Amino acid sequence: MLLATVVITWLVVTPFVWRDLKRRSPEQVRGSKWFWRLASANLSGSIAYFMIGRKSSNESKIRGPAVNN
Repeated sequence: MLLATVVITWLVVTPFVWRDLKRRSPEQVRGSKWFWRLASANLSGSIAYFMIGRKSSNESKIRGPAVNN
């Protein structure tokens, strides 16, 4: 029963990882897209991508000089 749950979860999560990787630019991903596609071959890699592989929108922007008022 546990194995079936893990497999079904993996089958649901992995397409979301691949779709997200396809839509994001390389600057929005920590590491290479190729690495994360390979890592998503198991459930822990897919979860790791969503936890640490994606950069937030603030991190992917280049910050300009600070403006002092």
